Amino acid sequence: MDEYLKTLLEQIRCKKARPYVKKELQDHIEDQIEANMQAGMDREQAEREAVRDMGDPVETGISLDSVHRPQVAWKLLGIIILISIAGVLIHAGIAGKISENAAAGSDRYV
Repeated sequence: MDEYLKTLLEQIRCKKARPYVKKELQDHIEDQIEANMQAGMDREQAEREAVRDMGDPVETGISLDSVHRPQVAWKLLGIIILISIAGVLIHAGIAGKISENAAAGSDRYV
């Protein structure tokens, strides 16, 4: 079960969602193991069947990844853009002052 979950969780890009998905899947597998044991299987066979019933871990993980997409941090992106714009404006202002001072200085010595 651990190897199955590890492989499945590697398919999910949103790292914040992984613990929740893992817990949900573990609970589901444990429930299925109990049902299989009530049907007469021993613990090992019941676990193998429960994991097999979950399907291919890569395909299942990819499907869950499409549901649990990483979300863009829009606030952080906005702050970065504003800081970048402010930096460009400050740079342009400094460059303009330097040009003005250079032009004013060159007039004096002519």
